Amino acid sequence: MVQVSADTFLTKVAELYEQTTSASKGSVALSCKSVPVKKIAKQNALGGTVDHVLLFRVCKYGNNKHKKKYSTMISATGHAQFHTSLSQIVKTKIDVAISKDIAGGSAKRLAKVKKTTE
Repeated sequence: MVQVSADTFLTKVAELYEQTTSASKGSVALSCKSVPVKKIAKQNALGGTVDHVLLFRVCKYGNNKHKKKYSTMISATGHAQFHTSLSQIVKTKIDVAISKDIAGGSAKRLAKVKKTTE
């Protein structure tokens, strides 16, 4: 798993979705995990105050030799802006995949988006 910056992570997410929609093979999984503050404080040698940190991961599943994994760490202060950017990318890529599927005449549903309030 490669840890990258937030901007690079967003571009990689868009690239992975583009690869899966163009090839019609594989899937992309996104996950979010809260990292305990104690772990961050141990890594931070300064011992100052530490914000809560969220770990975002994206993985493209498919053939084992083509599996790609990326992650990024986002602080609580930048979470809202990052989440809106990420959700915009995911919604546009899913809408493109569904419209391609409808145009092809297939009745299969590619993605089911669950709306939640946070």
